[in-house]
Amino acid sequence: MKNSKWLMAFVSAVALMGGSFAVMAQEHAMHGDAGAGMAMPGHEAMTRGEIRKWDAAQGKVTIRHEEIKNLMMPPMTMVFLVANPAQMQGLKMGDQVVFDVVEQEGKLVIKQIRKP
Repeated sequence: MKNSKWLMAFVSAVALMGGSFAVMAQEHAMHGDAGAGMAMPGHEAMTRGEIRKWDAAQGKVTIRHEEIKNLMMPPMTMVFLVANPAQMQGLKMGDQVVFDVVEQEGKLVIKQIRKP
């Protein structure tokens, strides 16, 4: 009987803390300037990088990039598929870019790429 009371008290405490953490996380997201919690869709997914190679025939670009937060990927140099190769027009090796990359069917695909 004692064990079940302790278990119920523990479960109740965890449930109460879970709600508190959710409130704290929401408050943290709104901390800072007035629009901090209202970023435009896709804005948070943009990653900075430098074009190292562009293979137009294959639709692949090699980019040395910073951390890709939406994929939890550390900084490195890697090859990506480009969803719309027309976006690469005017870009060349050595250009600094910002890009949005997602994982689709096990492949990393750049949805948007442009100069900053």
